[in-house]
Amino acid sequence: MSRKTCAIGLLSLISLNLITGCDNQVADTKYSIEDFRPANWPRTCQQIKQVLEKSPGDRIIYQNRPQNHNIQSSWEFNWLGERLPIPALQYQHVAVSSSQKVNGDSDKNAYSVKLSGELKGKTVLVSIERGNVLTQPMDDVFSAVVDGVKPSEEGKTLTKQFFGGPVTMVHLMSQSYNYQSSDFTCNRSQWEKEVPIAIRLGGKSSRNDTNDNDIAAYKLDQGLVSLSNRNNNERWRSLWEDKNMYNSVILELPTGHNYGKIGLGVKQSNWKSAPDSPKWLNTLATALKHPKPSNWEALAQDFEAAKLSEESIASAKRMAVKAQ
Repeated sequence: MSRKTCAIGLLSLISLNLITGCDNQVADTKYSIEDFRPANWPRTCQQIKQVLEKSPGDRIIYQNRPQNHNIQSSWEFNWLGERLPIPALQYQHVAVSSSQKVNGDSDKNAYSVKLSGELKGKTVLVSIERGNVLTQPMDDVFSAVVDGVKPSEEGKTLTKQFFGGPVTMVHLMSQSYNYQSSDFTCNRSQWEKEVPIAIRLGGKSSRNDTNDNDIAAYKLDQGLVSLSNRNNNERWRSLWEDKNMYNSVILELPTGHNYGKIGLGVKQSNWKSAPDSPKWLNTLATALKHPKPSNWEALAQDFEAAKLSEESIASAKRMAVKAQ
């Protein structure tokens, strides 16, 4: 394959070349649709298996979601109707935008909110996004996710055969933690079973890079939540599909924090929120749900009153202009 890196960020998947590796011998391999035919599957399978075995998190599969989330010191944030936990701390920067584009067109329902603050001298990052890049139906999943495969009628036929029709990236990712590379036999007789597993496992490897060490994965309704270690930080990542849109939440905190299993609170109601949430947090929720200029202007005022960064205030003002 042409790519030399294992890292493909969750929200930079427009290229969608998922099955990629860090091993130089394997990384230079380019596939074609012929490689996924029954006669060629044993060889192709061995190549893919070799890559996935070296991928962070290959052995991580779904486990039961704990009923006791043990979430502590987190504010409740209403994200377009979903309840999200936000670490209760002093934030310096909160940026809001709606600039994501798909096929050159801006989607008015696509939002991005990024928060940063400090905890005992270390950075806490919260990133929340909504868009439709990852929910675009792929009628030829092979050309969409496998490096080198060109669009073809055969690819469309196999997509329908294996997945029942067009499939989204969120679907592939949410299915990926049902499998691991040891599920492959690489026998020709297992071709029809194992090719779709390979495609789904590409979704798992796309969520990780060389700095991520997966610890656990849990199912969400129409999505997933995973926990990993990244550069001595704890990283919770949630992804789910809703009304042809995807929602992504990333919570990155220094290890040893006191927020409990905060990532398990995403889309859940059975946890108690911390008191004294800042006024701007509720104003932000209102502006996202009712994106009128007056609501964004109110957010800019709340940002200023809370002494957030100049860029935070400017981002709210830009949203007010866009809403006109």
